Amino acid sequence: MFATEHDKIEPALYDFLPPTCICLESRCNLASEGRGLMEPIQHQATLFTKDHGPVPVYTTSYNCHNCNIWYYHNYYVHGGATM
Repeated sequence: MFATEHDKIEPALYDFLPPTCICLESRCNLASEGRGLMEPIQHQATLFTKDHGPVPVYTTSYNCHNCNIWYYHNYYVHGGATM
């Protein structure tokens, strides 16, 4: 489904992103300033669907440099704990 490092990179059907673009921690200085999350990391994944079978997707996570919280498309991680 995905190209190897030697092949041409193919586009994916979806890119799963966090539902926020700013830090949600109320004590975060960056959040109070409205500054965005940084350091996106993108991974290739496979979404298994009923109608179309397996399809290539990407999942992207972002980091708040101030609180070190990593935001994913359906959860976030701070200090090793998951919420």
